[in-house]
Amino acid sequence: QPQVFLAEPVGSCTDLVATVSLPLERIYQKGFVMAPYAVVVDPYRAMQSLGVEGELLFSPDVNYIYRKQLEEAEIIVINKVDVISPERLARLRAALEREYPEARILEIASRDGLGVEALFDILSNETGQTRKVMEVDYERYAVGEALLGWVNIQGNLEAGPKEAEVASGKKGRGERMERGLPVCPSYQAPKADDSPPMDANVWLMALTLGIAERLTKLGIEVAHLKLSLAEGTGIEGRGMGGKGVKGKGTDDKGMGAEDKAGTGFAAGGIAAVQWVRNGTPPELTRRMAGPLTSGRLLINLRAEADPDVLVAATFAVLEGQMERLPGLVLSAVESQHFRPGKPVPTHRVGTA
Repeated sequence: QPQVFLAEPVGSCTDLVATVSLPLERIYQKGFVMAPYAVVVDPYRAMQSLGVEGELLFSPDVNYIYRKQLEEAEIIVINKVDVISPERLARLRAALEREYPEARILEIASRDGLGVEALFDILSNETGQTRKVMEVDYERYAVGEALLGWVNIQGNLEAGPKEAEVASGKKGRGERMERGLPVCPSYQAPKADDSPPMDANVWLMALTLGIAERLTKLGIEVAHLKLSLAEGTGIEGRGMGGKGVKGKGTDDKGMGAEDKAGTGFAAGGIAAVQWVRNGTPPELTRRMAGPLTSGRLLINLRAEADPDVLVAATFAVLEGQMERLPGLVLSAVESQHFRPGKPVPTHRVGTA
């Protein structure tokens, strides 16, 4: 009997009032109320999109989706105010207020917690008032979605001087794998008897930097690049669209026996790196405390480019990075790369 549902749409979704909020209210009637609809923005992306500062790096059709997301927001939340000057922030806020006069503008710094409590208070205690159904050109929406290629890669990583069996690559499961996505190979670096302990944080950052450098040289604008390396193996059915792979220390559901927090990974640790915008360095957002012996590698990339180009660039860097650490084995590799299809909502309420 849950009391609260928290939903985050895919980063390139829009038209949520007409396709989610209003249909839910009509189906369930008085069963629940909607909180105010909030959209969180990166200040530098927003300045580019609105023409406040900097060149628009995404194509006009991608920017069409971005602007539509802002148009239907009840609350526009400017995040990362701790890394932007007050003068720039003031210009951005003025532009948002001018373009979207009906929206409430909030400022937060989520990393430091600045303004977050006020936002949560609004979401917890207020009821959404928007009933505005936007005009959306779904043909243009589809073009913008398709321009943002998608790459998902995951695999089991083992480190150390021991011999390891390299499993054969296999296709992931699910709807996306029906689009003719490839079977990917497994990679094994040369064996060395004196392999040093693997620092997952350093290795993952180097991999991210390599992918970021290659995409930048290709002139590809990234929407996001997210990588994680977690000790243990993921729960079956989790990960990025594929089926989790069971490993040592898991029960019959694929969950580590010592995983009591429901994280989906055996106890130990996780390293995570993100790269969210060209021209900025990647950031290590979670640090693994000790050396890695085995774990689950996840890579998720969204960028404005042909998915074939994106996956080839990612695997080229990954293979090169594998060769830098003797004894490293990446097996059970699953890969997905595709262009999203045209959005076809199950429900769309055309009038409030």
